Amino acid sequence: REDYTFEGDDITPELSKAVATMGDATLSNGLLQIFYWRSYYDFLNNYSSYIAYIGLDTTKPLNEQTCGMSSTTMTWEQFFLDNALQTWAQYQAVRLDAEAAGYTISEGTQTQLNSSAQQLETSAQQYGFDSVQAMLEADFGAGVTAETYQSYMELYMTSMDYYYSQMDALTPSAEEVEAYYDENQETFTQNGIDKNETPATINVRHILIQPEGEKAGTDDNGNAVYSEEQLAAAKEKAQALYDQWLAGEATEASFADLVEDNSADTGSVSNGGLYEGVAPNQMVTEFNDWCFDPTRKAGDTGLVETQFGCHIMYFVSASEKTYWYTSAESQMMQERSTQLLQTSLENHPYEVDYDAIVLGKVQTSTTNSQ
Repeated sequence: REDYTFEGDDITPELSKAVATMGDATLSNGLLQIFYWRSYYDFLNNYSSYIAYIGLDTTKPLNEQTCGMSSTTMTWEQFFLDNALQTWAQYQAVRLDAEAAGYTISEGTQTQLNSSAQQLETSAQQYGFDSVQAMLEADFGAGVTAETYQSYMELYMTSMDYYYSQMDALTPSAEEVEAYYDENQETFTQNGIDKNETPATINVRHILIQPEGEKAGTDDNGNAVYSEEQLAAAKEKAQALYDQWLAGEATEASFADLVEDNSADTGSVSNGGLYEGVAPNQMVTEFNDWCFDPTRKAGDTGLVETQFGCHIMYFVSASEKTYWYTSAESQMMQERSTQLLQTSLENHPYEVDYDAIVLGKVQTSTTNSQ
């Protein structure tokens, strides 16, 4: 079918109909609404900066737009529907595996499930809805109830709890990770991941002294940039502040105290200029090169000039694991995750009755899932 959007006056009778089966388990239209709109919201969260470039217009019906993310011609409605069905199938297959293994969910997950109803009440009040029902219908369409949402949460949390327990058991040893890197060294090297002591992540504080005035020129690519005079003035100001700090206690705490009144970086000013978990090549080149200098150690300080101005730097710490190791480990875990889910789906085939599917409407341009 090309269009699944419900066009009648009352979708409620359709929500109880089964649209997919996996063994004795079924997916109702009501539960499908949650998977479908979750797929949509997750996509917006992941690609919010790019949706205009891939042809998704949130002000128009999804069934009237061609998807720009598929190798075959389909609407965005079909794209999100396929994703929703695949996600349900994965959750359901893993849950069946958990049941077959006699798995009991963790105490923490059970506590979260027990409190989910109260969390819905709290969210409804926080976001200004008159009731939980009103919030759920705004997010997932008419007729979606708290009971249906609770079914979704039970399926999601039970399957994920078991999935993570299985992935923990599949965590590779250090020897396995190194062997994997060595086997795939050419590919890793091509991607700039060399087998050296570069840390996986670092923690750093900085104070950005931004040049004053409007940008005065353009670079070779036509981008607006500050003049050499503006950058030099910013460096002079940064040096004076740096010298002031060095003349005092010169501690991390005293450095953090200077941030609020001096740094132009709004993204870190509220936490003492701290950036945590910074990976290689995440920051601009000069900032990155200073942080990942092989000789860098905790407590190092200095000035770094970038296109944004002059940064006063304070190196806090580096991760114990190296970049090459975490990259190889992450890729191994991704492959093992894919294999785990693929095997689970192969063991639990499912069927979809596309003729029974109907999708409700929400205001995609204004609604956000809670």
